[in-house]
Amino acid sequence: MNTYKLATPEDKQKLHLKELADAFENWDKWRTYGVAFRLLDEKKIRLIDIMDAACNIGIKPSIIKMRLNDWRRIQKSILKN
Repeated sequence: MNTYKLATPEDKQKLHLKELADAFENWDKWRTYGVAFRLLDEKKIRLIDIMDAACNIGIKPSIIKMRLNDWRRIQKSILKN
């Protein structure tokens, strides 16, 4: 009989943080921000997690906040149409 181990919340969190880190390591501006802000919107990571990952490649927290505002504005305009 096979036994399956269910992923713990900590395991899931590690996977989400890995996805975030991979996105920043393979930098492609809007693809990277898309991954980061999607995970944030889905409440799978925190804004500070994005800022930490960005800092690792030299992006300041103020830039992340600016891009988040851009992202929110774009998402809002998409939903209106």
